[in-house]
Amino acid sequence: MYKFRTMVVDAEARLEALTPATDGNGVLFKMQRDPRITLVGGVLSRYSLDELPQLLNVLLGDMSLVGPRPPCRARSPSTSPTPTVASTSAPV
Repeated sequence: MYKFRTMVVDAEARLEALTPATDGNGVLFKMQRDPRITLVGGVLSRYSLDELPQLLNVLLGDMSLVGPRPPCRARSPSTSPTPTVASTSAPV
């Protein structure tokens, strides 16, 4: 599977120290100038070129186009760990 690395190696370790400076809404972490993003990674992200390896992975059959990925529980603490009625009920 192919992927561009747009952030520094220890980006997750630096996240906690940067959380107080977030520009996000409290659920997602957003920063205008995130210091974890590399110079090349910033250019790739700005022009959405960091998504090209995913397209290649789809064409090679390593991934499929299904839709948006589910939210990460570590980054969205408002998500309840217990299943809701909608996620446990059978389809009609």
